[in-house]
Amino acid sequence: MKHTKAKWWITLSLNKEKVVRSENRFICIFPKPNHYTDQDERYEEEMEEYEANVKLVVVAPELLEALIQLNEGFKSEWGDEDNSDRVCKNIEYWNKLASNAIKKAK
Repeated sequence: MKHTKAKWWITLSLNKEKVVRSENRFICIFPKPNHYTDQDERYEEEMEEYEANVKLVVVAPELLEALIQLNEGFKSEWGDEDNSDRVCKNIEYWNKLASNAIKKAK
């Protein structure tokens, strides 16, 4: 994988724009939507989308890791002929992994 592997977090730039960064570098800068006169509703919708996009980008590495683990788990579990007991035991783990990733993204 070629993305920045360190933990990502949200901070503010000097211009007060939200920035996703890691220990060593900026990952992404999010310019705020413009707020024009008489366009409050549009601005509010764009701000909601802006906040959701920032959250989604900051958890992207964790989402990817969760998907990799799920994929690898499914491959290893369904590789055997009689594996239903083991699959059932791991479903709870996989469900928790996916649920946590989804919560962070939302």
